[in-house]
Amino acid sequence: MSYHKLLERQLSRYLVSPLLTEEYQKLFQAVSDAYVHFDEDHVLIERSLELSSKELTANNNKLRKASQELLKAQQMAHIGNWEWDIPGNTIVWSDELYRMFGKTPQNYPSTYELYVEMMHPDDREMAQKAIQKALEDKKPFQFEHRVELSDRAIAYILQLGEVECDTGGAPIRIHGAAQDITDRKKAEERLKTTLDSMPQGCQLIDFHYRYLYVNDAVAKQGKTTKEELVGATMMEKYPGIENTDMFSHLRDCMEKRIRRTMDNEFTFPDGSRGWFYLRIEPVPEGAFIFSEDITEIRKAEQESRARARELERMNAVMVGRELRMIELKKEIAALQKKLEQF
Repeated sequence: MSYHKLLERQLSRYLVSPLLTEEYQKLFQAVSDAYVHFDEDHVLIERSLELSSKELTANNNKLRKASQELLKAQQMAHIGNWEWDIPGNTIVWSDELYRMFGKTPQNYPSTYELYVEMMHPDDREMAQKAIQKALEDKKPFQFEHRVELSDRAIAYILQLGEVECDTGGAPIRIHGAAQDITDRKKAEERLKTTLDSMPQGCQLIDFHYRYLYVNDAVAKQGKTTKEELVGATMMEKYPGIENTDMFSHLRDCMEKRIRRTMDNEFTFPDGSRGWFYLRIEPVPEGAFIFSEDITEIRKAEQESRARARELERMNAVMVGRELRMIELKKEIAALQKKLEQF
């Protein structure tokens, strides 16, 4: 009878005779079988550990790659994430966030108060109120603020975050993301400068028909000021405008997201009138209206038509006079013939 090799070595070491009774043979066979099962389990365990190690390595590689891709994506989009532990008053920043602000974990132990100090003085109160409201409402928040960097440059930051609460509903953590939107802000300023200097009117209207932006030309065309327009609705500024064809076109643009163009005759609150060429474009904020004052062109057209009508009238008068002269000449000629007969 053959046993497991380890058991055979043990039996030979202790000089156990292989000629054993049937009872001992059954016992040693059970031990041998146990050794065999142990070997099988050991092989399975080793194989399992090998597979687990390979899987763990693969997962670690995937995680490392994902982390690198996330870091690269954050760098490209100028986005960093942060987490504020409210009870401990500590804020953990991502690497990109430190890079954005020109800080390092070693020289900047981030806390809520230190971050507020980084903000532009004119933006601190607004930012603190936004965060406080989020903590009270336990809802996501979003706001923009400026930050003065170490080189004295000003960066524009878009902040987004959401509040995490414990089982009792008390805020314990805020998860947030910050994006450097300085380039976008500079582009917006360049665009705004361009629009401000245009002789044509440019105005941005939101979905509640509120003026978000107007340039100087719009204020001039509307016989008002930019300050009086921005923040007010069209209906507040020009009562009854909602009943005009222009407003109907604007409503189509807002609701159906289609472009509209028209020549619009506008009656001002003082009773005067003006003509404007309008191009109404759908934009994410609502509608963008390009307007050009064509009042003088329309007046010239009206004057031209009036002169044409006057010329037609005068021509008709002249033709009538000529016809009358012809008739008179005929009558005189007839009288002369009668006189000659006498």
